[in-house]
Amino acid sequence: MKKRTVVWSIVLSMVLSLSACGERNSAEETQPVTKAESTTEESTETEVETEAVSGSNVLVAYFSRVGVTDLSGNVEAVSSASINAQDGTYIGNAEVLANMVAEKTGGDVFQIITEEVYPTDYRATTNQASEEQSNDARPALSSHVENMSQYDTVFLIYPNWWGTLPMPVYTFLEEYDFSGKIIAPLATHEGSGLGSSEGTIQSLVGDTVTLLDGLSVRGGAVFSAQSDVDSWIDGMDLPEVAGIEAEMEMTLGENIYTVVLNDNVTVEKIKANMPLDIEMVRYAGHEYYGELPFTPVMAAEKTSEIKAGHVYYWDGWNAFVINYEDMDISPYQVVHLGEVTDNGISESLKTTEDNVNVHIALVG
Repeated sequence: MKKRTVVWSIVLSMVLSLSACGERNSAEETQPVTKAESTTEESTETEVETEAVSGSNVLVAYFSRVGVTDLSGNVEAVSSASINAQDGTYIGNAEVLANMVAEKTGGDVFQIITEEVYPTDYRATTNQASEEQSNDARPALSSHVENMSQYDTVFLIYPNWWGTLPMPVYTFLEEYDFSGKIIAPLATHEGSGLGSSEGTIQSLVGDTVTLLDGLSVRGGAVFSAQSDVDSWIDGMDLPEVAGIEAEMEMTLGENIYTVVLNDNVTVEKIKANMPLDIEMVRYAGHEYYGELPFTPVMAAEKTSEIKAGHVYYWDGWNAFVINYEDMDISPYQVVHLGEVTDNGISESLKTTEDNVNVHIALVG
């Protein structure tokens, strides 16, 4: 798929189953993460409209037990379902895969969230899921895609519950008109793969939708699945990712600079939180850095070779960084966010005050 070129603008003033199969028809397993990598999203009864922030024509929609279950209570009950916690933070297998797909495609990530939470107890959740399936239920959702017409391709990621889709995913598929779109299914499982979910999806959305061959990933293998996900996507004949241009004005005195950004998940997270004001400090004679007020998702590709006139994100200090000298910072690694188009920014920063305020805003 073709990478998107994105331009930002910075203002710098002087003053980022029921995974399925017999007894393995169980809730998807989750793996531990630190708070810096993810935060638990608990469902609420409040209606949430999800707005695309990147201009992408790819939607990455996922359903996970984490995010629709109150996991703050009985840790023993949660753990019995192979849901692991670290520092009170959880991430579901479907979310892990969604981030991988977004990293590869530049798509917008959207979580399918139910109005009512599922039980904390694992067995109670499996029983509820079985009952929903028997009753052909359509659980109400509290999250909604604001502009589905924007998307040509939808990656649909879900656990295999009792051999097919979780019933909230039925609700999601019936809520929108997918005519003319491409849907690519991706299921987590513990033995039965995609089950009958592909046929279910086609029956729900109709023959005007192109359903691509799906991919299934065992719950215990999601963190090592990036290469499988990439190969799966590389084999698809998808529409080119829609380009988006915006400006990041970096005003230094009377000089205004433009930064051309890379296309990765860290950039998307920073964009989603604009506009931002960041207090930046000169450091080690080669950069300015400032702590972000949120924690971006880390892109898979990182580097130790930093270049003058480039912008980076370092998770060690949760820092947005502007460099003005070439450096090898091994063993540390950063995510490359983009490049300033005017080489004069490096010389300007060398003579700038040690403490500056940076305003970042997408324009146009």
